[in-house]
Amino acid sequence: MSGLSQKHLSDGEEILAEVRKFFGKVVSSIIIFVIFIAVLVTIIWFLPSSTPRFVGYIFLVLAIFALMWLVSKYLRWRTYILTVTNRRIVESDGFLKRAVREVPVNKIQAVNLNQGLIERAFKVGDLEITSGAFKEGSIVYSSLPHCETLFHLISQLIDENR
Repeated sequence: MSGLSQKHLSDGEEILAEVRKFFGKVVSSIIIFVIFIAVLVTIIWFLPSSTPRFVGYIFLVLAIFALMWLVSKYLRWRTYILTVTNRRIVESDGFLKRAVREVPVNKIQAVNLNQGLIERAFKVGDLEITSGAFKEGSIVYSSLPHCETLFHLISQLIDENR
């Protein structure tokens, strides 16, 4: 999946799981994009023939901005990855500006799983990790697929490190 490479692992460290955020967020963006383009085409279709040409250019610019918005949503999904190793949790995010956040497993105090009804149907949810190492107190990893599996994996790692 292109998370942590072997050269970034310490001796005895192994990757246990790698996940991206739920692809449904991108799908919903695609649906919104298609509806927006359909509305633009419908408006253009019903414009009178005497409409100035620059109005068409305005609609074209709007369509280009909508496409750029869709591409940015896809790139945000594509560049995010959460990696769980037997020693740490590493979150990598960003395309132009890269951000990496690492949490040692031995510093984690608690892990919580939050899922709504629809999220449970899609096996998606949010993991909240509490640690004294964070000045915020906790970090929430949102919209993760297979979150129950990750929750149990991290809970097991916490128990092993106590």
